[in-house]
Amino acid sequence: VAISEGAPGPRFSSAMLTGQGQEVEEWDALNCFFRRFNKGVLDKAAIDKERLRLEKENADLRSILKQYLDGISVNDDVMNNPINPLMVVNNRLQITLAERTKARGLAMAMRTTAAAGQPPQL
Repeated sequence: VAISEGAPGPRFSSAMLTGQGQEVEEWDALNCFFRRFNKGVLDKAAIDKERLRLEKENADLRSILKQYLDGISVNDDVMNNPINPLMVVNNRLQITLAERTKARGLAMAMRTTAAAGQPPQL
């Protein structure tokens, strides 16, 4: 395919065209670009904010689920927890906690004195 000297070649330009093929002013093209760019940035910010909200909600729901499962199951972690929901008797959780804490302290004191070879002091 030969191109004659008088025939116009392909026209290259950096201009933006409308749907009808007319050139758009440079500032209008930049305005359109930045409008679309800013919309993308705002969308990303909204998605990041929503992701953080969902992560917090997920952590809260996991905590609630763990509390529920601890309340219906018996294992060492639940029994050693100072706020054991299974140990509430006649709404006297604090009294039970105080008694258990005192008993644990006494048992720990007896273990440390026994390990040191000294007689226990009551």
